[in-house]
Amino acid sequence: MHKLCANRVQIINFVLTNMNNISISFFLDQRRKKANGNYPVKLRVYNPVNKKARLLSLSKVIYDDKDKSLIQFTLKNGFPNQRNLDSILYAERPREDTKRLKLFFIGLEKKASEIAENLSPFSFEEFENKLYGHSPTTINLVDYYQNRIDEFERKKSFSTASNYRLSRKSLLKYSSLNNKKLSFDVIRKQFLEDYESYMIDELGRSETTVSMYLRALRTIFNQAIRDGILQPDSYPFGKHKYVIPTGDKVIKSLSKSQLRLLKDGVPQSSEQVIAKDYWFFSYYAQGMNIKDIALLKHKDFKQDSIQYYRAKTKTTGKKKSRLIYVTLNDEMRDFFKKYKSKKEQVDGYVFPIISHSMTAKEQYQRIRNFTRFINQHFRSYAQYLGIDEPVSTYWARHSFTNTLINNGASIEFTSEALNHSDIKTTQNYIAGFEESRKKEMMQNLMKF
Repeated sequence: MHKLCANRVQIINFVLTNMNNISISFFLDQRRKKANGNYPVKLRVYNPVNKKARLLSLSKVIYDDKDKSLIQFTLKNGFPNQRNLDSILYAERPREDTKRLKLFFIGLEKKASEIAENLSPFSFEEFENKLYGHSPTTINLVDYYQNRIDEFERKKSFSTASNYRLSRKSLLKYSSLNNKKLSFDVIRKQFLEDYESYMIDELGRSETTVSMYLRALRTIFNQAIRDGILQPDSYPFGKHKYVIPTGDKVIKSLSKSQLRLLKDGVPQSSEQVIAKDYWFFSYYAQGMNIKDIALLKHKDFKQDSIQYYRAKTKTTGKKKSRLIYVTLNDEMRDFFKKYKSKKEQVDGYVFPIISHSMTAKEQYQRIRNFTRFINQHFRSYAQYLGIDEPVSTYWARHSFTNTLINNGASIEFTSEALNHSDIKTTQNYIAGFEESRKKEMMQNLMKF
């Protein structure tokens, strides 16, 4: 039985199938009681192709005017138990109200089955629109955002979910300032150009922020078109339409002299000591980000290396994750001894940042807070040493990349060390060769 029909939800054997093999049935949803102690009836739509199901509210269905009040009253009140509902669904000689209600359920099930049969390919979103009598232009874009947010949170991609939430909040604010309701209808080239100008010129946001928010919106448009909710000609992005800014290509890399200054400097507080140690561990570990450091387990530490999979690539689902090898040096071994957790269980986390007792969301928040802690105190440490750049944990990865390149490593080797699937991604990290390295290379041109 599908997960939606767990103990708290009872399935009613009143099922229709169609050419698409979509199963249509009614559920007495016992997961949540109504205020009167009864339970609501919902329409269950199950797609055997992807083995997914949805429970749909019947309160949004358009009823026949003749029986509208009776149906609304019945559905609003719900049913106390299975037997009570069965007495309507399976009544052999129903009379008066029972007969009218049974005809409603039969008619609704038939209508739902016909809608499912005529969808090619089938999608839950389009099915829902046709069942509820929505037209594509009245689909709620805000709800579509919420569906994506819920999906990412189910996959434990909390950072991506947060970006979609911020994107929605920003667009809602801009729409309200212009007395518009945020919907697919209003998102056109001019709207997006005005929004970009508002974000950058009025609020002082970066092109990177605008790019992140609008790429989330673009993904939603693409999904709506695939679902059949929107027509392709309503797509506002692309050539001769609105082009999303590429973002600020600011290289966040420290020079060799700055790295030496930070390494040899003396922190002014215990917080700065921790921040400095974690930042340089990230740097030595080939730019390993704080999330991956937090997720390291004792079994990932071998005799001379760390072997792990990046959390970022594990959740994309695009390609098989590659095992990353990080060679241990003396500084990293010292860091490990200093900060490792006292409980050295094979499957336990190495560093005391998160624990197995936390939920995935709690782990995400703890890692996020710890990253902020490092950024705050490492930045104040850098400023104390006279480095004005807004250094952060992200700079460790870029600095590692540029140090390799400036020491003569090939871009292919560097790309492999960073676990990039495309060399172009690595090229975006490179600030350019330092002047001393350029002079050395030019002099070598004369050595035939």
